Amino acid sequence: MITVGRSSSVGASIADGDGLTERTRSARSSRIRPSSGPGIAAAVFGAVIAILLAEIYAYYVGTMIGDGRRPTREEFVAVVLATFVGAAAALPPIALLMLGVSGAISLASGFTAAKWAGSS
Repeated sequence: MITVGRSSSVGASIADGDGLTERTRSARSSRIRPSSGPGIAAAVFGAVIAILLAEIYAYYVGTMIGDGRRPTREEFVAVVLATFVGAAAALPPIALLMLGVSGAISLASGFTAAKWAGSS
């Protein structure tokens, strides 16, 4: 029979069943959890910012490849404004979700209202 030796920290983390060391476990517990109110708000805000930047960047790259030139300042400003106006359509569902996250209404009601407000 072959026995494989382990260090004490590896053995302890395996014995705990989650495969994490104590240092990793404490670092993870200090983070904002996605299921908490601030975690949900941060995730939604981050997603909105990422989508806005992706749309603007896609236009910029598409113009450079398609037309072989950089967009003019006027074109770029027009696209940025159009992107933010389009994002304004997402404000009602986001506002309802944030009401649920903040506790003004129940979280389940906030999610349901946001789905109804966002469907067309």
